Amino acid sequence: MNRSIIALLVCTVFLLGTHGFEAFGSDSSELNQLLAKGEQGDADAQFELGRMYESGEGVAEHKCEALEWYRQAAMNEHEGSFHNLGSLYSNGEAVACDSAEWQHHIQLIALEGDVQYVWGWMYYIGEGVAEDKQEAAKWWRLAAENGHTYAQFYLGWMYDQGIEIAEDDCEAGRWYAIAAYDGDVDAKANMLMMWYEYNKEGVAIPDCDGLAFLKEEPTF
Repeated sequence: MNRSIIALLVCTVFLLGTHGFEAFGSDSSELNQLLAKGEQGDADAQFELGRMYESGEGVAEHKCEALEWYRQAAMNEHEGSFHNLGSLYSNGEAVACDSAEWQHHIQLIALEGDVQYVWGWMYYIGEGVAEDKQEAAKWWRLAAENGHTYAQFYLGWMYDQGIEIAEDDCEAGRWYAIAAYDGDVDAKANMLMMWYEYNKEGVAIPDCDGLAFLKEEPTF
């Protein structure tokens, strides 16, 4: 399984202003207008400023400034900002942006499956926060309930293996099935493995909705 291991989900909150805008020029009316809109809470402007800082387009490239603008856009529920935040986390580009304040903010804005999934990984592997697999399960459950396929798989896997939560084949099967029918190949493989273990090895099948697929070989 080729998953991106999430490197770090924390960023220093930088003072917003003219820092990093050398390439654009101090007399740029376009930039000044964008800054004014961003500082007034315009989510589209905040997202655009984040994109500019991330790519170095018209400004000096500065990943932490990009994360701060994306954070503000995310707090204003700009959908694209969540994706870009997750991308910077998974690329490990937030390593130099560590702050307790960012950890607080990211928990406040974790209303979208991608961010919840990333936060779950942070707790699972202990990156930037104390390792806590029960806390990881909590965040993955939130992401899974928001339809995040990878989170559905990993939550099922934690139930399957009994990792810091009670082993529960019914819950494992339920989340595997949801992820599998969303196209996750690893969930499909684990469903087939469960089917084999129960049907080929003569194990009694628990009476629960999560294992209803065990009555016949799963097809996808």
